[in-house]
Amino acid sequence: MIAFDPIRTLDPALLLRSLEVYVTHRIDFAEAYMVASAESADVGAIASFDRSIDRVPTVNRIEP
Repeated sequence: MIAFDPIRTLDPALLLRSLEVYVTHRIDFAEAYMVASAESADVGAIASFDRSIDRVPTVNRIEP
């Protein structure tokens, strides 16, 4: 998918990690992208009401 010419991304590694989190932890892609972004930025917590993020051990979810 990443090598498909019509698809362009600024950060292929971030997109691949997002897909990995999406598939592995069975969370929505938007939350998987947030998790991957937090990991990439070395942020240890995400403020979210979505409890599915709790399934990912690399970040902590903070309920706003």
